[in-house]
Amino acid sequence: MAFLKAKIYDILGIFTALFFLFGQGVMWYAYGGDTESYYIYFAHHIEAKPLYPLFFHVLNMIFGDALYLYAAAVIQMVFAVLCIMTFVRFLSRHLELELFSIFCVWAASLLPFVLLLPEDPVPHVLMTESLTYPLMYLYVTVILKGIWEQKLCFLYVGGLLTVLMTLIRGQMLFLTAVTLLAFVYDRIRSHVGAGDPAGAQTVKRAEKYKRSIVFVLFLVLCVWSESLLTRGYEAFFFHAPAQDYSAQTLVQKALYCSEEKDRELFDDETDRQIFEETYAGMQEEQTTWQYAPGDLWDWKHITGSFGANSYRVGDVIEKVLTERGMWPEDRMEQESLVLVYSGHLSAKLIPAHMGRFVEVSVRMMPAGFISTVLFHKESIYLLIHIAAAVLYLAAVGLSIAVSVRNGGIVREAEYMMFIVVTATVNVVSSNLVHFGLQRYLAYTVGMFYVGGYLLLRRCFLSRRKRKAVSQASEL
Repeated sequence: MAFLKAKIYDILGIFTALFFLFGQGVMWYAYGGDTESYYIYFAHHIEAKPLYPLFFHVLNMIFGDALYLYAAAVIQMVFAVLCIMTFVRFLSRHLELELFSIFCVWAASLLPFVLLLPEDPVPHVLMTESLTYPLMYLYVTVILKGIWEQKLCFLYVGGLLTVLMTLIRGQMLFLTAVTLLAFVYDRIRSHVGAGDPAGAQTVKRAEKYKRSIVFVLFLVLCVWSESLLTRGYEAFFFHAPAQDYSAQTLVQKALYCSEEKDRELFDDETDRQIFEETYAGMQEEQTTWQYAPGDLWDWKHITGSFGANSYRVGDVIEKVLTERGMWPEDRMEQESLVLVYSGHLSAKLIPAHMGRFVEVSVRMMPAGFISTVLFHKESIYLLIHIAAAVLYLAAVGLSIAVSVRNGGIVREAEYMMFIVVTATVNVVSSNLVHFGLQRYLAYTVGMFYVGGYLLLRRCFLSRRKRKAVSQASEL
C-alpha cells in the first residue's frame, strides 16, 4: 500500500496516456472541422489566433511534411497527461486525499475527453481545444494555488496563462473576467475579520486599493498585449492589416434578429442592397428568428442559422460590390471590405432589435449550461434540462450547506464555486458574442464532477467526525 501511494501519480499518468492512445478510437492525429481551413497550412486567416498555426509551422520545419502531424499529436497527448496529473496532484495535496479519492478525482477529470467523442477526440484532434482543454486544468490549479496558499503572484500567473490561451483560441479571453473575480474574492477573503486598530485598517485599506488598481491594470495590459501580439503576427508573417473578426461574428446574430422593414434603416444604397439581398436569401432558407421552432431545440436552429447567415452575407457583399465595381483583387482587401460592410449592418440592426438580440442570446444559454455538465439527447431532452438545473442547484446548495456546517467556507466549497463561476462566465460570454457549441463549453465538465465528489466526501468526513466525537463524549 505504501508503494502504491508513493507511485499513484505515475501509475495514473500511465493509465491516462494509455487511455489517450487506445481509448478514443484514434491512435495518432485526427482532423477537425477547422483543421485544414485554419491551422495546419501556414497562411493568413483572420479567424485564427497565432500560436496554434505557429505550433504546426515549427513542427513542420523540424519533422517535415511526413511526420509533423504525428509529432503534434504526441506532444498534445503528453501535454494533456502532464496538465491533468498536475491538477490531480494539486488537489490531492491540498485536500489530503486518500488513494480512493485520488482515483475518483482522476477518473472525473477525464470526462471531457470522453464526452466529446467521437466528433472531437481531444487531444488527438488537430484543433485548438487539444491545447486549451489541458491548459484549463493548469489554469484552475494556478488560480486555486494563489487563493489557498495566499500567494498573489499565482493570480498574476493566471492572467499570463489567460493571454497564452487566448493566443491559441480567442474564446479563452473570458478567463480574464474569471481571473478578476478570483482576485476580488481573494482580496475579500484575506481581509475578512482583520480586527486591526483604526489607523492600521486605514493603511491596509489604502494598500488594498493600490493592489487592486495594479492588478486591474495588469489584466488590461494582458488583453492589450494579446491583441498587439496577434496584430504583430499577422503583419510580420503575412503583411496583413489589423482586422477585427468580431464584426463578422456579430452580424450573424444581427441578421438573425432582423425584419424586412429594416431596409429603411439604411441610408447608404450599397448597405441597403446588401441587406435586402441577404434578407431575401435568409427568408428562403428560413434562417431568421421567425422560423425558430419555439421549443428546447431553438438553440440548434439559431446556431445553424448563424453559420448560414455568415456565409450568405459574405457572398452577397462580394456580389454587390462586384456589380458596383468596388470589389478589389487583393484577398486581404476583400476580407477587410467584408468586415467593414458586416459592421455597417450590425451597427444598424443591433440597436433596432436590442431586446431580441439579448433574448436570442439568453435562449441559447440553457443548452450551454447543459454542455458544461451533461450531453444533448433528443429523446430525453426535457429530463436533461431538469437534471442540469438540479446539478447546478445541488452544487451551490451543498457548497453553502457544507460551509455553514463547518463554521466557515471550506476549500471544497471554494473549489466548487470557482468551477461554477468559470462555467457560467463561459456560457454567458460565448452566447452573447457568438454561440456555445458543446466543445466550446465542456471545459469544466470533469472539474464539475470532481467538485461534486469532493463535497460529498467532505460531508461524509464531517459526519464521521461528529459521530466519533459523540461516541467519545458518551464514554
